[in-house]
Amino acid sequence: MTKENRTTTTNLFFIAGFIVCLFVVSIAATLISTTITFAETDETASTGLNNEPAITVYSTIIHYQNVSQKVYAAGKLAHKGRQTLAFKVSGTITELNVEEGQPVEKGQVLASLDQRETDAELTKARSVYQQRQRDLRRLESLYKKRVIPRNQMQDAQTALEVAKANLDLAKEQKKYLTLAAPQNGVILGRYVEERELVAPHQRAFVISDTSKGWVIRTQVSDKDIVRINQKDHANIRLDAYPGQLFTGHVSEVAAAADPNTLLFEIEVQLDPADQRLLEGFIGHLEIIPATTKTVAWLPIESVVTADQNKIKLFSIDDDQTVHLQEASIAWLESGFVAINKGIENGTRIVTLGATFLHESSKVQLAEASQYKVLPKNTP
Repeated sequence: MTKENRTTTTNLFFIAGFIVCLFVVSIAATLISTTITFAETDETASTGLNNEPAITVYSTIIHYQNVSQKVYAAGKLAHKGRQTLAFKVSGTITELNVEEGQPVEKGQVLASLDQRETDAELTKARSVYQQRQRDLRRLESLYKKRVIPRNQMQDAQTALEVAKANLDLAKEQKKYLTLAAPQNGVILGRYVEERELVAPHQRAFVISDTSKGWVIRTQVSDKDIVRINQKDHANIRLDAYPGQLFTGHVSEVAAAADPNTLLFEIEVQLDPADQRLLEGFIGHLEIIPATTKTVAWLPIESVVTADQNKIKLFSIDDDQTVHLQEASIAWLESGFVAINKGIENGTRIVTLGATFLHESSKVQLAEASQYKVLPKNTP
């Protein structure tokens, strides 16, 4: 064999050895990868969650209790008692003593009409009455002497009675010329002016009755009216006094719906307060019916899905694994949902973080909320 042939043979052996080494390394790498894959598969099988880390969530425990479903409404503040005042007779106003917003006392004269014509009618009626009295006395004397028949004396008696009725009417008419306050109150409206000619029963004043306190009248739907009764407690907030709470109770409940709005009117009487109140203040009512329902409160963030009156929530078992459960909605209120069935009392429910979960997710409880329970009576 020549030297050149020996060199060629040596190169061939070197190349073949290199190829064998690469093949051995490739097989070893495959074996190692397979081993790692099987190890990961075993670990995944042991956790069942593709090795997902536990998600931190907030939670609460279902606690059923008897709760009133509140009724919310709004209306204007007004005195409970108010009256519209008017003259019973026509005439020209000669005296006007009050302005709108002015407090008045019972019996205080508010306005008067011109009395000259009425005074003349009263003088005439009094003169006629006195004349009829004299006529009757004279005829009674003649009758006793049998100078005149009985019927003539009876005619005189009738004429006296008519004159007496006319005199009483004239006196009564004179009383109608003065308009006085029927009770202590405040003039809410004045609709006449001095020297104005007014007709009988034309509205002159509207006066409140301050002795009966303040009320707010409003209207509610048929679904709300069936839960409201007289003496139900009410919390009131007035725009004029932000941050201050007034209290009261339902004083009147309509027996029929308004034919125009198809709503039912209720009246809420305010408890006495030290603040200065005025007609027309806007009041927001929170009525707490005496009737209750057994429900549990949950924040609205705990709801995963909703369909009409059904919702789905995540419950947490003892292994810190979540499960989707269905519950029935009783009502919604102020960012909370009240459920009345579907989930057992004492069940722990995810309240915050539910959007990051799915069935059988592992969770850990945030320490700050681990025993967080919602208020018992109201959201």
